Amino acid sequence: MSLKIKIIFLVQFLSYFGYSQIRLNFEYLNIEILPTSLHDTINKQLIKDGDFKGKYAKINLESLEGKSEIQIFDSRGNLFCTGKFKESKDTLIKYVYGKILGKEGEIHKFRVKRIKYLIPLPTGEWIFYKKGKVISKKVYDYVL
Repeated sequence: MSLKIKIIFLVQFLSYFGYSQIRLNFEYLNIEILPTSLHDTINKQLIKDGDFKGKYAKINLESLEGKSEIQIFDSRGNLFCTGKFKESKDTLIKYVYGKILGKEGEIHKFRVKRIKYLIPLPTGEWIFYKKGKVISKKVYDYVL
């Protein structure tokens, strides 16, 4: 095999396995991300809704399936919570309506986008803090 073919094969292999095109939807935190590499760190992602609204999350991704360690901070940068997520095993699909392509009579045509995503689950011990002191703990476990 020539060097040129080997390089093309290597580039294709790395582009396929080197990053994820599947979103991670951390439903527990109301955060959705698209990882760019296997060991990705997302710093200071604002949580817009839910129990952690107004807090910031630091996500240390350990796998493209969502296995990760999480730190949640309040708006002043104080540690609020730490926890872990286990990887998701099933890929889910949702359909999102996009740009209107046109109208034929009474029929509106839309571009529909298929989005694949995974939902990592909170797992193990989650520790909650106030003023640097542990105030509560929750333990998550699942039977699938």
